[in-house]
Amino acid sequence: MAGIKPLVVLLPGLDGTGILFEPFTPILENYCDVQVITYPTDTVLDYAQLIDYVAARLPRRPFILLGESFAGPIALHLAAAGAAPISDVILCVTFARYPLWWLAPISGIVNSLPIYQLRETAFSRWAMERELGTALLADVDRAVAAVRPPVMLARMRAVLSMNATPQLEQIKAPLYYMRATRDAVVRCGASRHMLKPRPDMRVEDFPTHHFLLQSMPQDAAAAIAAFAASLPGAIATPSLARS
Repeated sequence: MAGIKPLVVLLPGLDGTGILFEPFTPILENYCDVQVITYPTDTVLDYAQLIDYVAARLPRRPFILLGESFAGPIALHLAAAGAAPISDVILCVTFARYPLWWLAPISGIVNSLPIYQLRETAFSRWAMERELGTALLADVDRAVAAVRPPVMLARMRAVLSMNATPQLEQIKAPLYYMRATRDAVVRCGASRHMLKPRPDMRVEDFPTHHFLLQSMPQDAAAAIAAFAASLPGAIATPSLARS
């Protein structure tokens, strides 16, 4: 219908709070309707349960589904199931199978991590802390603090055992992968793995670290708007200047 913006549904990463989307969503809202689906902060849910949780909260109108980091496998499963009107899938700094999947047999070691080290382990050390800046680090701290430690630890363990590779071939929607060239959390091998079953997946590189949407919000929003506008039957959206 003329005049209706495309709808983008955002699925957050490991914390699941949506806090880390706060700098990004106002920019994306210049051309797209945006819905953020957050996850429970006090209840341990495995990937299968989170997929059901998110599925129950998806909109009924056609939408583009974006899965960031931890949420990539959730997006892949939902798109493969075909139950929701997902027109296209954007995968941001994420994976179908985590590159360190071979650590799954000893994933219980995650339980021994002191909770005060969660930020250092899950975010800062791997995401090049010096590049993040104080504002983003404060947001990361706030996001981690909002989630009960057992919930965060369970999600970290789940990452090692998840494999959504079979879902890639089942998805009929176009796939667009946003890759951070300096990502130390999800390295480029993750996207190469996904290209094997889906050589048609579009991949675009961004010169930044794992927090792509947060560090390059203007460029990321421009790329998403351009992707949405390039799709068959897409409604024209305002152009975004990319720095």
